[in-house]
Amino acid sequence: AHPATGDPGLPRPSPGALLDMEERIKQRIKGALVGMFVGDALGVPVHWMYNRDNIVRDFGAVEGYVQLKPVHPESMLSGMAYRPEAPGFDILHGRAKHYLGDMSAGGRGSFTDEHGNTLSVPPAARLHYHYGLDAGDHTVNMWLPRLLFRDVAARDGYSAVGYLEAFRDFMLTPDSHRDTYLEVFVRRFFEEHSRGVPLPECACDQRRVWSIGSTTGINVGVPMAAAKAMELLPAVLREHALPEGDGEPSAGLRGALDAVAAAATEAATAHSRLTHVSINVEEALAVVVPLLVDMFAGLPARSSILRACARTRLPVISGDELLAKYRRNNGPGNIPDDEMYALHRDFKPGFLDPEPWLAEEDNTVVGSLLSHACYTEHGLPSALYLAYKYVRPASEATDCGFRAALVADTNAGGDCTSRNCVVGCILGAAAGFDALPGDLREGLLGGPAIFDEVDAFLARAAAPLV
Repeated sequence: AHPATGDPGLPRPSPGALLDMEERIKQRIKGALVGMFVGDALGVPVHWMYNRDNIVRDFGAVEGYVQLKPVHPESMLSGMAYRPEAPGFDILHGRAKHYLGDMSAGGRGSFTDEHGNTLSVPPAARLHYHYGLDAGDHTVNMWLPRLLFRDVAARDGYSAVGYLEAFRDFMLTPDSHRDTYLEVFVRRFFEEHSRGVPLPECACDQRRVWSIGSTTGINVGVPMAAAKAMELLPAVLREHALPEGDGEPSAGLRGALDAVAAAATEAATAHSRLTHVSINVEEALAVVVPLLVDMFAGLPARSSILRACARTRLPVISGDELLAKYRRNNGPGNIPDDEMYALHRDFKPGFLDPEPWLAEEDNTVVGSLLSHACYTEHGLPSALYLAYKYVRPASEATDCGFRAALVADTNAGGDCTSRNCVVGCILGAAAGFDALPGDLREGLLGGPAIFDEVDAFLARAAAPLV
């Protein structure tokens, strides 16, 4: 028996069995990481379309990679701000012209958007946030994981400063990517850097800029959690047997997986804090990472997702109420920053139970009960609900419900690229890389390079990165 836990001792596996076990772990982790890219690219054409009538009008229903339309009737790109204080910090390059315009908190514009903002640009002239991307392209947000993959492989390990230098060089290099919209945390990071602030001190805090706490932050941290899981899980599974079928893990296995999850969460949180500091993102990582560790180990997906739901708090304000509040104030920019921060930190007692929502339409849950905007406190429960609803055992669906969940989330609109990353990560782990739908793997632009980068990253992650 194990001296610390009393678990029955496992016979020493054969070398071939060890390789098979490690390959299964790698398949699940690779499925999760690639699933993020697939989900992001799938959502690009309808990203931040809050009015579902616009999705139906322009695309019908999105069921695979489709080309975005240059005009996005709900785009708030014109009027977004990037104000570096010194030359040499151009991260917009030729796209700065698309940010010109007025999105006025004071009501000076002539046109109103879905959130009550007034803009100077009519809907028919608003440029898509991701103008420049083709069908199957991922957004610039997913370059942050790719830069991590590349930097770890190039330096044979992890360096926080090295990663930030790679991030800086990439963003300052013209034509390094084809996307147009840059997240607020990226713009604020480089504004700080333009003031002479050292790279490790440039991350903006949610307490200072409330919109920093977006769902995208989860996807920045997850790859480091995956690396830590790749390092630690093989030893755990050599020591502890997985339960039979849908059985509960033994006390020893549960304790060992929780220890891996704690280390992986710490790694993910520290990495995400390099580019932006958000308590909402950090709380979300404390839910998502343990879920992924359980799934990487091979525990049943549905019960693992339900366990994560039981640790997820729900916001007091519903999606419909939040949108109505924005409209009453002529846009969120007219709500004082302290009030906005508090709005995103106000939670109900108790935790998420997805079962009652299964009787609702997806667009009621993701959009009305929860906001389909970019806020993590709404995005995480939305993603968990969809993952729980659509996950299937491999005997029922080869991809474990991966496609069905992503299609449902994409057509819910709003911040579907970021939510899709979370859904794709969870169900990609359930399916494993080889079981992801072939058309979604093969249609992902740059797919072979991404797959190679993930392989090199995971190969290096099998040993400690630092």
